[in-house]
Amino acid sequence: MGQSDSLFKYLNFSIYAETYFQNQLPNSNLNNRPDYVYSFNRLNEVNLNLGFIKATFDNQKTRANLGLMAGTYSQTNLANEPAGVRNIWEANLGFKVLKNKDMWIDMGVMPSHIGFESAIGKDCWHLTRSLMADNSPYFETGLRMSNTSKNEKWYTALLILNGWQNIYKTPNIQTPAFGHQITYQPNDKTLFNSSSFVGESIRDTVKGTRLFHNFYVKQTLNKKWAMIAAFDIGFQTYQKETYQWHAAVLGAQYQFTDKKKWAFRLEQYKDFNNVIIPEYYRNFSGLGASINFDYHINEQLQLRCEAKYFNFDELKFQTQGQFSTCVSLAWGI
Repeated sequence: MGQSDSLFKYLNFSIYAETYFQNQLPNSNLNNRPDYVYSFNRLNEVNLNLGFIKATFDNQKTRANLGLMAGTYSQTNLANEPAGVRNIWEANLGFKVLKNKDMWIDMGVMPSHIGFESAIGKDCWHLTRSLMADNSPYFETGLRMSNTSKNEKWYTALLILNGWQNIYKTPNIQTPAFGHQITYQPNDKTLFNSSSFVGESIRDTVKGTRLFHNFYVKQTLNKKWAMIAAFDIGFQTYQKETYQWHAAVLGAQYQFTDKKKWAFRLEQYKDFNNVIIPEYYRNFSGLGASINFDYHINEQLQLRCEAKYFNFDELKFQTQGQFSTCVSLAWGI
């Protein structure tokens, strides 16, 4: 019984939920944001974007995470997965490779190694996600070997993956995908990150190779201001033709008081060949801007408000709505 009790001291539980209400103009009678938006995508109703319960075990030699989720995020992002796995938030197991080095091998369903915006709202400066985040992986399934240097300034990881945000592999694709991540933090104010993905994908039953890279730098300027700049570029090859898409984000956060924060974001997304964005949004190119206000009611509860504007090259996009407002309550322990 004593050994069982000792294991429980390495076990922790967390609960998180974020509810929201969102309105869009024009055509505010629509029920959904455009289908290239995968998070906070319902309109004119109070809904749950993401809620999960998660168990974590870590004894410095072995670690594991198991979490189940619900909400409009899971309904949209895992719509192509079998019904039995659509509510998996995390399911992974890892072990330390070397006793004297912070080197780990983890396997299972894990958060994505790509991008600075996670699916968890409270961890992001902005209430809703950028098009860059919504159209690159939030999660991944595979094997990750990672290492953190002794001075904790360098983090490196190599990954073997089931594909581009997949739990189950895409039918007719047998080869794995690969990825890398390098993070350098020279001090407590600056962080550089480089992440990549290379693997096969299918478009209209034709297989092709996808090569993708994400880079961002995060800089704390002083006690009040912090900034982040990010850039994505991808290449997709189909039948000897190569197509490109790219995205950029510039964000800033202002800490007004301990409980109040402002955040601002400018973004661009260009996918003229519709590699990522659905083909019926022809020659997709868009610019966006948002302003965000957060108020920490207490240590667990946060009230968030955002106004966002999108401007698209093609008139058709304007029927989807250019201006939106969103209010959210996020709670977690």
